[in-house]
Amino acid sequence: MIVHEVALMGKTADTVLDLHHIRLLQACLDAIVAWFTALFSLSPGEFINFSTLFTSQLRHCIGMLFYLTTLDDPSWDKAAVRNRLNVLDVLDTMRSNLYLSAEIAGWQNDDGDDQFGRVHAMTGSLRDFWGARITQMDAANADPLLDFDPALLQNIEADWFGMQWITGSM
Repeated sequence: MIVHEVALMGKTADTVLDLHHIRLLQACLDAIVAWFTALFSLSPGEFINFSTLFTSQLRHCIGMLFYLTTLDDPSWDKAAVRNRLNVLDVLDTMRSNLYLSAEIAGWQNDDGDDQFGRVHAMTGSLRDFWGARITQMDAANADPLLDFDPALLQNIEADWFGMQWITGSM
């Protein structure tokens, strides 16, 4: 996927339809779909052994999927991305698997203050935030980044993209 991310830097030509650019974006999407297909073929019990490297890859794939879902490019079909792999469905599946993983590991406690409980909560927050952004984008049929206030994401990014959920320092 990373090899094809050069497409995210912009089009390589000034034309409306740049086939090379679209092929690179499609290759990114193909890699993300393959990654999540492999991930979701595992049982939730196998999530217990995931490393920090896995978490980094997960964050990267989810972030890239959201980007491809919201990319405002006249030659890119955002609806086709959602039809193929919906980022909100991915987050829902992750939440469910994380909940089951905590249960299987016996790490789940009443207040959800365990490794999986914290990631479960953050994934839910991210899903709510991105769901609202996608709904807003659909309603306005506009680029969600044009009116994007980075301050809205600071806390979510600090939690999700930081290591607080691993260290328990949330």
